[in-house]
Amino acid sequence: MKSKLLFTVAVALFAASAIAQGAELQYKPPPITNKEWETPFPGFKIVGNMYYVGTYDLGCYLIDTGAGLILINSGADGSYPLIKANIEKLGFKTSDIKIITTTHGHGDHVGDLAAFQKDAPAAKTYVNERDAPTVESGGNIDYRRPEGRGFYPYHPVKVDVRTKPGDHIKLGNTDLTLHQAFGHTPGATSFTFPVQDGGKTYNVLIYNSDGSRAEMCGSSFSVAATLASGGIIAARCSSAW
Repeated sequence: MKSKLLFTVAVALFAASAIAQGAELQYKPPPITNKEWETPFPGFKIVGNMYYVGTYDLGCYLIDTGAGLILINSGADGSYPLIKANIEKLGFKTSDIKIITTTHGHGDHVGDLAAFQKDAPAAKTYVNERDAPTVESGGNIDYRRPEGRGFYPYHPVKVDVRTKPGDHIKLGNTDLTLHQAFGHTPGATSFTFPVQDGGKTYNVLIYNSDGSRAEMCGSSFSVAATLASGGIIAARCSSAW
């Protein structure tokens, strides 16, 4: 009886160990082939209360609302220390982040959102309702890779608010309007908001392309025609998605 009990315990421990190892492997990110994604780039003020805090090739933005910080995008897995360093060099603290959101749910934009959630546990995370399931699965159900874990997997992200086009994210002096940019992902989102700087009002567009290089790096700037004079577009040009 004792030997059977020991055998049962041993089997249970082995099974638990296998499950744990499987989970660890499941969230192991693939190597980043585009080195510009993980190349440091100094943070800087874009206009008013809006700052660039991303890497050389992955756009991440910080907005100081006066009532806390809004972080848009996190870069790929491993970007966290680079972005955190940029935020701190600009005089801010990641613990003051109140809202976390993203342009879309691919790993090169949300790969380290979970790390920032740990820095700011009280922050609320907003993701479009069509991308939220993928983000919460850590990319496991990315629609382009139905087999799972095939496209930049990342640690699952807890989504607090599921958004839709036309919604607003409001904090302090900032009111973000969310716009449909579906195509690159089912729930890709662009953001517009007014910013004050030097007595002038600028209309900012954080533009989420559909993934076409021509659109992202060329005709994207025609979107400026939809903005008032002095409009500013924040977009990313890249040789990879």
